[in-house]
Amino acid sequence: MTLTVLMSMIGARTSHSLLEAIKNNDDQSIELIGVDPVSPVPGQFTIDEFEKVRASYRNESGYIEDVNRILDTYDVDVMLPCGNEDSLAVAKHKEQLERTGAVIAVSEYEALKTAFDKYQMYSIISAEAPEAAPEFYLVHNYDEFRQRASDLGYPANRFVMKPRLGRGGRGVIVVEPEFDFDEFLTTKPTRTFSFDMIDAQLQSMDEFPELILMEYLPGDVLSSYSYCEDGDTVVTLAHRRLWGTASNTLKSRIECPTDINRTVAKINFSFGFEHNINYEFALDDEGIARVFDLNPRLAASTAVFRCVGVNFPYLSVRSAMGQEISVPDAFDGINETIMMRHLTEMYLNERTGDTFEL
Repeated sequence: MTLTVLMSMIGARTSHSLLEAIKNNDDQSIELIGVDPVSPVPGQFTIDEFEKVRASYRNESGYIEDVNRILDTYDVDVMLPCGNEDSLAVAKHKEQLERTGAVIAVSEYEALKTAFDKYQMYSIISAEAPEAAPEFYLVHNYDEFRQRASDLGYPANRFVMKPRLGRGGRGVIVVEPEFDFDEFLTTKPTRTFSFDMIDAQLQSMDEFPELILMEYLPGDVLSSYSYCEDGDTVVTLAHRRLWGTASNTLKSRIECPTDINRTVAKINFSFGFEHNINYEFALDDEGIARVFDLNPRLAASTAVFRCVGVNFPYLSVRSAMGQEISVPDAFDGINETIMMRHLTEMYLNERTGDTFEL
């Protein structure tokens, strides 16, 4: 039996591992359909069929119209949405899309909407798992900004500023008490800005944006990945970033931290999450892991845990089809396996549309 699976946002740099995890699952044959608002992208040449769609973050109704047509045309069995906007859009229109016969592997719309609102998300974590909640504040105006910066320890301490509604690390910056010009000249560009620069910009704005100010977490970053059914956590694993950025881990160690796993299970249950969920933790000054981001969807590194026997993306496919899922009781190589990413090239003949190797 061959299943037809649709995955969205396949143009991301890390999409290849997700596509490969679904296609090469060592279990059953998959016809893989991919969609993206951009073309060409490397992912479209590694799957069975590709369709360009309107961007959900610009034209939600057009995106849903495109997806509905593709689900029907290819007789899709399961859709796996990627990206915040795609996940929100298909969850919102899930009933309409599932009339095609496809199963949309996504959490409920209200759960996603709440989780992508960083103020509501942090508030729920503070209530359900206070041991993992960072210190955070919602600010609506300049006076509140100054007061909450002080509450977070400015000018002695740096802090983090981010939009209340954001995606993929966009708009997240570290605010430093002072500008270090020597460091500026000797390091690669970072998302770090001086307080004076941010302060001057906010003072001059006619319309003050809703912002989250959060404590700066200086320790190691651990990305946690869960698979859930009806809010119950089936399995959770993590990797500790050794090299990379908040949105692009280039080297990491695969781990199974029991304290983080317990915390994640409580939060998953409180939201009632379904399918694949990603948390970003960082250690505070005392070595306590605090949540700084939550992505209730397929995330960039979801597929890396195949190396210890857990194929997170494919679990969603099997569950959506009503097939039994299982995960190992123990994980070979846990705490000993290093993941390293590297770039490679793909070449495309624009005239013929064919890819080729050197």
